Amino acid sequence: SPSATCYQPDPGRDACYLSWYYLSVSASPNYMITMTLSLNNKGPVAHTQGFFQTSMYVPYNMLGDGFKVACGPLGAGGKSNLGNAYGYTVRARDSAGLSSANYGTVYCPAYTP
Repeated sequence: SPSATCYQPDPGRDACYLSWYYLSVSASPNYMITMTLSLNNKGPVAHTQGFFQTSMYVPYNMLGDGFKVACGPLGAGGKSNLGNAYGYTVRARDSAGLSSANYGTVYCPAYTP
């Protein structure tokens, strides 16, 4: 899956959205059973299940606007010119019981009222 993005539709509000262009996992020769997206401050936010398929693909529009989070003030996530930072995990499990995970961090624009 590609990296996440954080966008702020209204600079006058402390409301940002985390989004992915798509989420994707695959297995071979086993079947994909689950894919779960978790945010560090919210826990699991998306969960998909498979049935006799070797890959899962979730395009951005299946996640709506994304996941609403606080943008945060300047420097809140450790970078002086940005707002909050959010860690995420994309975890997958296949029919053989094997699991894997991808981890990342996304920084949001700062809310500067």
